[in-house]
Amino acid sequence: MTNEIFIQIALCSAVVGWCWVDVLTPDRAIFDKVKAYYPLRLEKALNCTMCFSGWLSIFISCIYYICNYKLCSISDILYIVLMPMFTMKLVQLLEN
Repeated sequence: MTNEIFIQIALCSAVVGWCWVDVLTPDRAIFDKVKAYYPLRLEKALNCTMCFSGWLSIFISCIYYICNYKLCSISDILYIVLMPMFTMKLVQLLEN
């Protein structure tokens, strides 16, 4: 069951990251003024689709692991580590 959860997290993170960076916040888009409030250290990561999606997926999967600690196994840590790479590959597929 956890395999499907991690696949859903990766897919949702890829779609949200792609929509946020490429659709909602580029120049002359709906939320283009939001970029003015980005912290300087995070500006590169928030403007890159792959970076944003990868960080989002690892953050959400860590929260899932913390909330469901008793249900998760040790192998789920491997999923958390590999989650950004899988999500970045999904973003590449979305962009092409």
